[in-house]
Order: sequence, then C-alpha cells, then structure tokens
Amino acid sequence: MIQKRVNEHAEFVQQKYDVFFTALQGSQNYHLADEESDVDTKSLIIPNLHNLVFDKQWVSETLIVKPTEEHADVKDIRGMFDCFRKQNPNFIEILFTPYIWVNPRYKDVYEYLHMHRHDISHMDMRQTINATYGHIHEKYKKITHPFPSRMEYIEKYGYDPKQLHHMYRLKEFLIRFSSGEPFDEAMIPRDIDTLLAIKRGSMNYTEALTAAEEMNTWALNFMEEAKYMPYPVYKKVDKFLDEIAYDVIRGNV
Repeated sequence: MIQKRVNEHAEFVQQKYDVFFTALQGSQNYHLADEESDVDTKSLIIPNLHNLVFDKQWVSETLIVKPTEEHADVKDIRGMFDCFRKQNPNFIEILFTPYIWVNPRYKDVYEYLHMHRHDISHMDMRQTINATYGHIHEKYKKITHPFPSRMEYIEKYGYDPKQLHHMYRLKEFLIRFSSGEPFDEAMIPRDIDTLLAIKRGSMNYTEALTAAEEMNTWALNFMEEAKYMPYPVYKKVDKFLDEIAYDVIRGNV
C-alpha cells in the first residue's frame, strides 16, 4: 500500500514537473506509523532550459494529493542537494527509505547516487548535529502551540504528544548516529512500542513538559560540545553532488 501511494505521488508530481525520483518521508521510515499516519513524499525535480535561464528561484513547494490530503514536497534537485549538504536528517532519510519511485530515464544516475548514500550522510557530522538540534528545538517550541490541525490533542493532553515523541526519536538518532551507527540503523528507534505510546499520549502534562525541557537543554549542550570535537568534513561529497546534478540536468536541456 505504501509503495502504491508513493507511485501515485510520483505520477501526480510528474503532471507538473520532470521528476528525478520520489521517496517516502516520515513515520513509516522510522517504523512509527500508526492508523493516523499519512503517506508523505519528497520529489526531486529537474529544471529545464527555461527554468535555468528565466527562473530567479529554484522550485520548492508542497503539493496536496487528493483525495487523501497527503503532502508531496517538491524541490529542484539543486535545492535538495543543498539540503543534503546541510545534513538535514529529514532530507537525508529519503536516500535510505525502501519506498521509492525512480524515473526510468535517470535510473543509472540514481543508482550511482544511492550507492554513495552513506558518504552523503557522513559528509559533515557537526552539521548533522546542528541540524538535528534545530529539529529538536523546533519540536520543543511546537509542543503546546495551538495549531488548528493539532488542537484536538492540545485540548485533551495540554500538549501535542506527536511533537514530544519526535523529540525522543531525534535525541536517540543523534546519540547513535554520532557514535558511529549507520544512518539507516540510527533512524529507527530501538524501543518502538514506547515511542508509539508517547505519540499516543502516555505521559501527563507535567511529565511531558519536563521531559521536553530537559531534551531541549540536552540537545543544545550536545551541539555546543560538538564545536570542539575533531569531526572531519568530506568535501569530495560536495563535488560529487555537483556532478550528479550536472549529469541529470544536462540530459534535460
């Protein structure tokens, strides 16, 4: 069912753009999906000659897939590769999901990119730590924010359990990935049942806010300490991404 939805998202985005590949993003990749989880995707799209000459900004938008209201995030390949360079784990994860649709025209280039997914994920550990702290802090700020789509949970629990379980997930990912675990292993929590329980509101208001405060502080301290760690930066990966983008775009102009 998941692969079918990913294929449908790719077909939907293809109506407007030339797609390099479409990949699943979100809870299914972490084995944390439940009955309320949508199938959301990210698509890398390839600019044509008109885009290259006349467009001042690279494409970056979210399309809504009917009738499910699922999100299909769309980015110019150059913009997506910049997100890879920033080591944003929410973007890196699409290199590791098993649920993917690849444009047959670019199958060989995709396989070459996929072959180097671990190199891309380890391009700059310090940047990964910074980006992951940013996500934890973002979830912390949202934990009691009355977003219309989450008001049901705010009214029931006093906070949003979904944001809290993301904080736990990201903290565990950060510890394990920075300790040397491969990205695809570190992104899947060891205690899935506990995180699903947290996602469903197992913690009371006081417990939740105390835990969120502690995790936010911990992540900030972790990021500050990482500034003094001798993490290498693999600049060859930066050139590799440029070469991939060049090969794909050249075939489309």
